[in-house]
Amino acid sequence: MFLNRFHKSNWLVIFVVAAVIGGGFEALTSLFMQYAYGAVAWDYSNMPGSLFGGRTCLPFMACWGCSAWCGSSCSCPSCCGS
Repeated sequence: MFLNRFHKSNWLVIFVVAAVIGGGFEALTSLFMQYAYGAVAWDYSNMPGSLFGGRTCLPFMACWGCSAWCGSSCSCPSCCGS
């Protein structure tokens, strides 16, 4: 929803915004799961670019950015009419 306003932006803007949103959501979800349920579903501590104590990492943030860019350049023109 939030990325809709960026669908006509430069690909780098879409990539960075989606990477930050995806990484932040992943970190918050991990934190919630740990404190609410005592479960640790993933731990990226051993990955390069690990952030927030292993709750997310730069390679997976890049995956969020790539998927959003692909979605906005392939899907959005057909569904948004642009």
